[in-house]
Amino acid sequence: MFTDAELQTHRLTNLGSLSAGVAHDLNNLFSGALTFTAMLQSKVTDREQLNYLHLIEKTLNKATHLTNGILDFIAEEDQEVQPINPLLSVRDTANMFRRTLRPGIELDLTLPAKNHPVQIRRGELCQIVLNLLVNARDAIGEAGKIRVTGIYQPKQDPLTFALKVEDTGGGIEEKDLEQIFTQFFTTKDKSEGSGLGLAIVKQLVEQRGGRIQVQSNPGEGACFSLTFPVTTIKESKRMSEHAPSIVLFELTPESESPLAQMLQSHDHSVMISTDPKKPFGPSSPKLAILNLLSCTDAAELLWKDLRQRHPGIRTLICAQGLPKKPWGSLSEVSFLEKPFSPELFERTVHRLLDKRGSTEADPSLN
Repeated sequence: MFTDAELQTHRLTNLGSLSAGVAHDLNNLFSGALTFTAMLQSKVTDREQLNYLHLIEKTLNKATHLTNGILDFIAEEDQEVQPINPLLSVRDTANMFRRTLRPGIELDLTLPAKNHPVQIRRGELCQIVLNLLVNARDAIGEAGKIRVTGIYQPKQDPLTFALKVEDTGGGIEEKDLEQIFTQFFTTKDKSEGSGLGLAIVKQLVEQRGGRIQVQSNPGEGACFSLTFPVTTIKESKRMSEHAPSIVLFELTPESESPLAQMLQSHDHSVMISTDPKKPFGPSSPKLAILNLLSCTDAAELLWKDLRQRHPGIRTLICAQGLPKKPWGSLSEVSFLEKPFSPELFERTVHRLLDKRGSTEADPSLN
């Protein structure tokens, strides 16, 4: 006989799988809509119509950020721990959570402009931030403010990333502060909380070499302070030997392709080549991007030769127009039709590197 807790765990597991599938499908639809919006923007000259297209693109980007936030939260646990941009994960989680707030609750988000990497899974950081935001919202009730602040310390050559989540709720009783991170301890009704949220937060923070503290007085709100060690340049170089990497094959006559600049602006480790038949070296990249003029038969043969020599590598084809027939299974190749926005390109690369895009292709191919 299963207990209620076991049945609830099973239901949540199924819900997570279902949510991931729905988010993937929605991202496919959004990607297609963004591609066609970009194509229209390149052809439309009327200023009023361009403004409408810009609003459509902005709305689609917001929708995609929401689904990406869901995917980050339910990322696979066996995903390799790599240095990430913590600002992006905090921002996306906060923006996703903002939509759940009651009208009387404000959410202020303050983050530095420059990123320094922290070694943690994206899903773990999203889970940490989301748990703290949920607690803050529940503590406030109908009206109040949540402040999320991130800073690097010290400003020059930072050693830690400090994150604070503050609320203007009723505060925490002194007797409860001592056991606030204890498993199954909660001041909520059983129907509203399990008492596991903060215990999980503490465990995740400490697993990544961080610390968490709480300060609160009854009637004065609460402040949760987290610190994570920043990954140094030396550590980043050592870890980059195992980190996801990209090889970009520039197979167009353009003297300077924007794709390399887009990748480098998001701190991707990129190797640029003009010859797909040239050996990669001692370590094989995780993702190969082929920047083509068009999806010709010769281009397909080039891709097949690449797959034969590197069977485990994912490939992304960027070209004018799409192939008339499938090149392979969805797990082998993905396509982006030019022109596309930098945001769409980065999201596609991000999903492929995170093992999420391997089952996706441009919806135009379906």
